[in-house]
Amino acid sequence: MTLNFPSNPANGATYPYTDPITNTVTVYTYRKDAKLWTAQTQGQEILPDLSGAPHQPSTLDERYIEKSGDNMDGTLTVNTNKIELKYDGSASFAGGEAVITGSGNFKAGDPDNDIGSVLSPEGYNFGRRDSGGAADRGYALYNGGSNPTDIVFSVSYDGSATFANQCVFGSDAISTHAVVPLNNSVLNASLSVKNSYDGVAPVIDIRDKDGFQLSEANAVIYNDGSATFAGMVDRFPCNPTNGDTGYRVKWGGPDTGDLTYVATRYNGASQAFAHYNGALAKTTATIDINGNATFSGTVIAGGNPDNGGAPGCRLWYGGAIAACRASGNSAVFSGYTEKNPISTANISAAGAARFDGGVTAPNVTFNLEPDNEANYSTTTEEYTETETYEIEVPVIQTGVGTADLVDGDERETRTVTKEREVTKTREVKTYTGPTMDVKAELLQLRETVSLMTAALQKLGVDTSAFPALE
Repeated sequence: MTLNFPSNPANGATYPYTDPITNTVTVYTYRKDAKLWTAQTQGQEILPDLSGAPHQPSTLDERYIEKSGDNMDGTLTVNTNKIELKYDGSASFAGGEAVITGSGNFKAGDPDNDIGSVLSPEGYNFGRRDSGGAADRGYALYNGGSNPTDIVFSVSYDGSATFANQCVFGSDAISTHAVVPLNNSVLNASLSVKNSYDGVAPVIDIRDKDGFQLSEANAVIYNDGSATFAGMVDRFPCNPTNGDTGYRVKWGGPDTGDLTYVATRYNGASQAFAHYNGALAKTTATIDINGNATFSGTVIAGGNPDNGGAPGCRLWYGGAIAACRASGNSAVFSGYTEKNPISTANISAAGAARFDGGVTAPNVTFNLEPDNEANYSTTTEEYTETETYEIEVPVIQTGVGTADLVDGDERETRTVTKEREVTKTREVKTYTGPTMDVKAELLQLRETVSLMTAALQKLGVDTSAFPALE
């Protein structure tokens, strides 16, 4: 076969040739840059012009993608559907078991309808297993291997979590609100809780399933060290009423009809209860295991009876006893013998006294005009006593706002009882009116009787029947 190409052809010049045997037409195109003719059989695409633009129509160039600068407008698949890269940016792998969505989420499985997980570019991850339990981990960290013993942290589908070491919530357990369980440490507690709010605020509260407000908590510990408990506070196991060594604080409450009590017991020669005052550097109140008690301060039962203030009894640490009754006929002191309901000695609030036995005294002085107010002088004296007072403090959650109470403030509050030493004054009335010295009067009467007896004897009167003076 002889082809007679034209001489000096222009770039792109064509030369058709018909094969006499197959009757196929081959078109030769001249490429001036390569100084050669390229052939294309009729019905086939020819090679592109390497010096021309990309994607030359009717050439092999339009079947392929440039290695840079081209965009696909269809789906690229591998092995039918094992891998699919779509033009919207999404992709699927393993026949759809793993998917990258057009918004950037990575989904494994089918978390929208069944089992699977999601990694989101918005910063959250989640897994789903509708029948998962404590043994089914949703997330785990391994250290040193891939065995269960290498797990250092895990979260299970029942909501439980395990930690092999410390767990920190917050940025810094020392300077911000945080909880830090620490193990094997001499300097730190196993559980450290801090609320940095300036006012009184809870750091731990325990509620049952129906508790939504702090007022419904069964136990609360506050950042000032105070605490409230709705139930028993016990040294377990301990029942002091049965003879166990330990202590118990109980509040029965109005619903149970039980009593509020503090029970303690110690089977040695020590106090069952003792209060130590650090400011005074001494123990100010003790109750021993035999029931003996000592108090360094004033003991008041009922109201303060000073100056008739209120019915009650007062044992003053300075050595005075005071009692007050609502009625003058009521006894402020009564003495009894065992199994005898009738008193043998009685002193009433009005000042009347009765003694069934003898009264021995070095002397007795009677105020002759006690009902005359002009016969009294009044002075004042100072004394110190411990008094309790109550304040209302707001229960503040972290970051709520100022702890100052203002009119109309409806925030939840609690009552705090405190003690303080106060100096008070009281009036002391002293009788200054006429009195009778019983001893002097009796001695004078004895002297008079002796003189009269002697005078009668001088007159010859028989005085032998007169009682002898002792």
